[in-house]
Amino acid sequence: MTRNGLLASLPFVAAGGTMIATGQVADRLRSPRGRLSTTAVRKIFCVCGFEMVELLCNQSVASELWGQGVHQSCPWVHFV
Repeated sequence: MTRNGLLASLPFVAAGGTMIATGQVADRLRSPRGRLSTTAVRKIFCVCGFEMVELLCNQSVASELWGQGVHQSCPWVHFV
């Protein structure tokens, strides 16, 4: 238990690196050359995040979260 500190820290190190990298990508997409609005960039990153959860984690939980998110932003969408 006391010897797994490095192993236990790896998810946090990976998350920190991912946040920095995706922040840079978002800034480039919002730049004058990228020509995407802040709203569009946020929606793209939200969709990508939900898709990653669906691929990497429990698919039924991801489907439920995705359905609730879409239902709140698009009330005319109905899920079967």
